Amino acid sequence: MARRIKAHPGYTEALVSLLGIVGAEINTDLTDAKPVLKAADQTGGNVVLSFQKFKSDGINIYSQRENESEFVFLARDTPTRYVDNRPLLVAGKPELRRYTAVYVVKDLEVGQYSDELVVSCAP
Repeated sequence: MARRIKAHPGYTEALVSLLGIVGAEINTDLTDAKPVLKAADQTGGNVVLSFQKFKSDGINIYSQRENESEFVFLARDTPTRYVDNRPLLVAGKPELRRYTAVYVVKDLEVGQYSDELVVSCAP
């Protein structure tokens, strides 16, 4: 609602101050920022990853499974929720997956890679 009011042609600072909808602007400098990934195992190889975009266009997500020697590009995600729905390497056997991500602005990676997130995928 506040966003619609601020976009209205009759918008004034006095009006929003009177309505009490003036808030602090989010000014995140992404040059040194790194995403914070959260994950929830949904069993069967499905992992839900979430993050905050701030002023980025999204993130590039990289993953490494138990038998892989390095991280591989998994996806570019623009919503703040991504579902890794790759099946388990061996059906019925749990596996560890590692994730990291970096912000994307105008198709370029910016900032630092996130801390590595390790998820145990249950069958």
